[in-house]
Amino acid sequence: MKFYVSQGRTATTMGPKRQKTTDENHAVLCGIPEDSSSTHQHAAHTPAPLRLSHTSITKGYQENSTPQLTVEQTEHSCAASTLRERLQTTAQTEQPHAAFSLIPKPQTTAEEREQLHAVSLFLSSKPQTTAEQIEQLPTADQTEQPPLSLSATQTSIATQYLDIERRLCGKLVSLPYGEAVQYVYNPVDYAWEIHRDFVLKFCQGRKKVLLLGMNPGPWGMGQTGVPFGHVGYAKEWLGVTGRVTRPAQEHPKRPVTGLECGRSEVSGERMWGLLKELSGTPDVLFTHIFIHNYCPLFFLKDSAKNVTPPELKVKQRSALEEECDRALVEVVHLLGVQCVVGVGKYATDRTKVALRQAGIEDVQVSTLMHPSPVNPAANKGWRDIAIRQLTESSLLHYFQPHPTVT
Repeated sequence: MKFYVSQGRTATTMGPKRQKTTDENHAVLCGIPEDSSSTHQHAAHTPAPLRLSHTSITKGYQENSTPQLTVEQTEHSCAASTLRERLQTTAQTEQPHAAFSLIPKPQTTAEEREQLHAVSLFLSSKPQTTAEQIEQLPTADQTEQPPLSLSATQTSIATQYLDIERRLCGKLVSLPYGEAVQYVYNPVDYAWEIHRDFVLKFCQGRKKVLLLGMNPGPWGMGQTGVPFGHVGYAKEWLGVTGRVTRPAQEHPKRPVTGLECGRSEVSGERMWGLLKELSGTPDVLFTHIFIHNYCPLFFLKDSAKNVTPPELKVKQRSALEEECDRALVEVVHLLGVQCVVGVGKYATDRTKVALRQAGIEDVQVSTLMHPSPVNPAANKGWRDIAIRQLTESSLLHYFQPHPTVT
């Protein structure tokens, strides 16, 4: 008779009917050749054995009126079907290597046995992790992280510095400043691109000396976002770039045009002129120095007249100073500053107060005459006076190439 399979292929003519043994039925269900030696001898003439599913074999028996299986044979058939389901399920679990121990061992070549052995060794070498073990694993916060590279540390310091400034600005712009102040300018906001470029370029790493200004002027940092930010020096010597937007409230006589501003600030011209003379290049200057403003905002009356922090009324000034003192201490800690040079009396006095209230006693506080033309003494040789003050404070070498660092 002929034995038909579900794929439509005709099997070879079989001999007289006989009842298959239990082992033979199990071998057919599992796709195992009945006689490995016979298979090997006739391999050149016999097609590869078909992998027959339980469904296809059952259908073949039904179509050809094959005698019904005995109870024992039926049990083996069901057991083989269950085995297939277990293998399929096991392959999808967390222990795929378990499936290899359940698969009946077919006749294989030496090369295939070596490959299976290698796979088995690989899988068995990876112990499974239980749910309890996973819960006990340390989190990212608990594990010891590798030290940051120098570049990452430097970037982190610049970013933290900017965060301190923005927090301070957010608090200051919400304070009342009395009827005298009609316009509040925040260069860290509207000149953010330029200011950020300046900080990221030159606030790299810790600094020995913090040069501290009072607050921006309308034609300096008020335009460029750089302390004492003379437009020419900002563009040509510092090389900062970026766009500016308009302040929330802009006085018609104090428009903001950023690096395109045609006016210059005398204080900035004097300060940056001296710094360039002493250091030669920005890289030399900012090796140990950074420039910061005590207050990042500037204020205008309705007449466009500048209002400095010490000119505010006591109540408004005290609220401003409380926030600025706190931010100054944060900057000193962040940069590891050893000396703060207050540009002008007000910046020097506020530094002393802020450090004393914070309990900081190991930071030197020096002063540098403010270069503003409003100061009559500054109009009588400010450059020579500034160099003498830096020399007397034993700080001049920090501003020059190849300083002897202590």
